[in-house]
Amino acid sequence: MAYYFTSCCTSGTYTQGEALQWTLHEMYANNLWSYTRYETFEWGSLFGNPDLAMESISTSDPPATPSQPSGPTHGVRNVDYSYTSSSTDPNGDQILYLFNWGDGTSTSWLGPYVSGQTVSATHAWSAIGTYNVKVKAKDTNGATSDWSQPLTVTILSNNPPETPTMTGPGSGIPGNTYLFAIQTTDPNGDDVFYFVEWGDDTTSGWLGPYASGAQTTISHSWNGQGTYTIKFKAKDALGEESGWGTLQVVMPLGLQFSQQPLMQFLQTTEPLNLVSRI
Repeated sequence: MAYYFTSCCTSGTYTQGEALQWTLHEMYANNLWSYTRYETFEWGSLFGNPDLAMESISTSDPPATPSQPSGPTHGVRNVDYSYTSSSTDPNGDQILYLFNWGDGTSTSWLGPYVSGQTVSATHAWSAIGTYNVKVKAKDTNGATSDWSQPLTVTILSNNPPETPTMTGPGSGIPGNTYLFAIQTTDPNGDDVFYFVEWGDDTTSGWLGPYASGAQTTISHSWNGQGTYTIKFKAKDALGEESGWGTLQVVMPLGLQFSQQPLMQFLQTTEPLNLVSRI
């Protein structure tokens, strides 16, 4: 077993971990354990990682502790959010970054990036909860920094916007344009869109986005007499829709001027005799 192991190590082809794995395979394949029964535990536990190798000790100074991650502190499940951080290296080495998401997962080492460059990574959490996002840096020589200060992120389930409210005139004249104010809030603070059915077989389409809680105005005119039921709803940026709100508007007959009596008057009246006096 010592022969196999030493031969692999000195060949320059295998790391120490790979040499051990190959040696163990040969010992099993050739039924050689009977000769080394007392060394089995010792040899089998010396190296457990195939990536282990003998290398020179790094004297590189580690990068500075990365800045606290910057990004959203609130979100909803299964939506990607982006976070950024940066570090500098005292030797000017390039830097790799590792983001830990606080849910048992992390990125692989990202990079390398130039010292001082801002790096970003995205993540989506699958469960409601509070998570601490932190970042670690290492240079290209393997010198590793401490973890950054954590950023606390709260993940909630997405809720639809509240049913909007609409205010405006309750009656008007056909053909005139009227303004209506519409407003809603979103429990998660998401931007919102509005959709209006005017009751005359026309719609506004989805309008927006608008900030949660902000009031906006929409205009419309009706061409015919009648009572119209306006229906309106909202949706957030993730597509969750609110309930419908309603408002009634009455369009009575507008003031109409008829030219017919005037024309009849002109046709039956004799022309005026205009006499010039000198």
